[in-house]
Amino acid sequence: MAYWAGYVIHLYIRIPDALPWLAVLINLHGVSRALTLLVPTATRAARLVGEARVVWILWPLWRDLSAAVPAVSLVPPQPTRFREVVRLRAPLALQAHRQIIETYDAILHLQSHLAPHTYERAAQRAQKLRIPAVDTAAAALADALGQARRAKLAGETATGFHPLPGLDRGDATLLLAMARHWTAMSRPASTS
Repeated sequence: MAYWAGYVIHLYIRIPDALPWLAVLINLHGVSRALTLLVPTATRAARLVGEARVVWILWPLWRDLSAAVPAVSLVPPQPTRFREVVRLRAPLALQAHRQIIETYDAILHLQSHLAPHTYERAAQRAQKLRIPAVDTAAAALADALGQARRAKLAGETATGFHPLPGLDRGDATLLLAMARHWTAMSRPASTS
């Protein structure tokens, strides 16, 4: 609007110095229009990156737990996490959602293979390893699940259901924090 008003004024009152500014004004208008057209693309790209991040971070925990409890997996994991993100069998949002659900299903099953007071010992181990207080619960959960997974894979019978604290809400943020600590905390305490 300002461009056209300036151009009409220029037609009646010749101001040669205004023409370069009118060109800048119409170029700014074009750039702003192009940016508004890119908003949906940028939003979708940001969403895809977030979904790929969930699949990437969750992959080791999901792979190990679904190997221990194969009945929870609809589709077996890819051999590497890179292939899991790149060679999609479903949209990334669905893949991330499915991994979260299957991981929680495996955790629910593995809680029956926990020895009593496993979580408390795991929390003490996390504190000895000086894991930040914000992540101590997630690291302790990863340690306790690692022990339950090893017991299940060793063929030990279920000892009764011992619920782990904090898993009753189905929080994906907690699951991602557990996945970040999984490789370090799921190993036996003697090797760490």
